[in-house]
Amino acid sequence: MHRWIELGRTQGWVSTLRTTPTALTAGELLSIYKFALINQIGVESCNFLEEPHMLRMSVLPTQVRQTISDQLTQWIQQQDINPTQVINHRDPNQTQQSVLQDLTSYVNYLNNSPDETHLLPNMMRYLKKLDQSRGNCVLDYLPEYEELFSSAGY
Repeated sequence: MHRWIELGRTQGWVSTLRTTPTALTAGELLSIYKFALINQIGVESCNFLEEPHMLRMSVLPTQVRQTISDQLTQWIQQQDINPTQVINHRDPNQTQQSVLQDLTSYVNYLNNSPDETHLLPNMMRYLKKLDQSRGNCVLDYLPEYEELFSSAGY
């Protein structure tokens, strides 16, 4: 990744990370934004996941979403960056503000999206099929979700 960043800088390219987090990756959002800020790379949310329904972040229970939201909010508040509204996300002079603005959109989504925990059993069926077809176990990668997944039928 660092070679791409350096190549982009030498060529004068605008580098941007594009994200579409799911219920499975929401807890790792902060690592993307930290990386972006450290490396002066913009982050552009492609969209909030709509399909498949059972992988939306809104499927996570409120307490899980709140924990992730609190972690993101705390980090945002620790940054010494003026949180002005960014209009041009490709302007390299506004990268830091743009990164924080983008991350704030996920905090807002986690805090305000409708509760769709009724879709958790569908997610568990989907993950079981995925695990079987790939010969792995999602909990090897997300051990922090073991209790949640077990309670939802995984």
